[in-house]
Amino acid sequence: MRKLLILLSSCMLLVPGLAAAEEFEGNVVAVQSAIVTSSYGGVVQSVAVREGQTVREGDTIAAMQTVKAYAPEDGTICGIFADTGDEVTDAAVLYIAPDNQYTISCTTGKAYNAQENNYVRLGETVYVVYLTNRKYYGFGIVTAVDGSSYTVETTDANLYIGTTVYVYRSEEYASSNRIGSGTVDRVGETAVYGSGSLLKVYVENGEKVTRGQLLFETVAGEMLYSASADGVILADTAGIVETVSVAAGDTVAKDGVLMTVVRPDLYEIEFLIDEELLSSVHIGQEAAISFNWNEETGAVTQGTVSRISYVSESDDGTNTSGTQYKGYISFTADDTVKLGMSVTIKTPD
Repeated sequence: MRKLLILLSSCMLLVPGLAAAEEFEGNVVAVQSAIVTSSYGGVVQSVAVREGQTVREGDTIAAMQTVKAYAPEDGTICGIFADTGDEVTDAAVLYIAPDNQYTISCTTGKAYNAQENNYVRLGETVYVVYLTNRKYYGFGIVTAVDGSSYTVETTDANLYIGTTVYVYRSEEYASSNRIGSGTVDRVGETAVYGSGSLLKVYVENGEKVTRGQLLFETVAGEMLYSASADGVILADTAGIVETVSVAAGDTVAKDGVLMTVVRPDLYEIEFLIDEELLSSVHIGQEAAISFNWNEETGAVTQGTVSRISYVSESDDGTNTSGTQYKGYISFTADDTVKLGMSVTIKTPD
């Protein structure tokens, strides 16, 4: 009888389904990470995410510093020579044609015969009027003086190009304060320059603008044509932020890595298998997973051994169990599961 019992016990050990239950310690890891890159080259103004945060597709990740260009004067937009995404380094993005502004080339030859009228001062305000019709008049500022010649740039005037006007120091146009005459010419368009890549244009050709009005924005370096036009970078994938690679003030290039994101539906449990236990674990084997932070509730999650690395882990001196191999268990994660959580794994009897 004793020999029979020994024989039966030996046979039972040869049946895999009757192998003794084993227990392992493991951690939650990501199967793979998605990389979120910058659609702009430039300086990071702010970062809106942190490690461990849940993000949805379309959430703001970071904002880039932009350079805003404003209208230097009133006028009409008469040319836009760049579009969103274009590199405009040291190039004119658009032009403004001044409204009711002229340049007048003047001399003191027709000045009233008084000594003070022959001394025209740079920066003084003067008044001009058409010789034969006082409906055409205006005022301006002396912008250049060269002996008896000087230039007046009008700030508000109703004149015709090519006509001759008298120039006065008083808006009453008294002969005694006439300081000369001049010929009316057009004022050239004003170029507004940008540097970097054009992020957004806020005006259209033919649009009236006022001094100080926002015209366009640029970012430093290159940008993708598909980038958001408001200076922010949006997440193109959903998941948990694994790493954040930038901070406010950092300079990044287009396509530079901003962060990595992992999807909870691609979490796995990673655990180490001692060499002598390797034969007790196999792919497809069921496993009971207990999260150590929640062990008091006795809650158990079911998983399946999905893969085993049969390349042994290098021994760094801390391993007292000899040669070990990595195993992985697939499972369904809920909102309570976070990367790095420690778990206890039990294989069935």
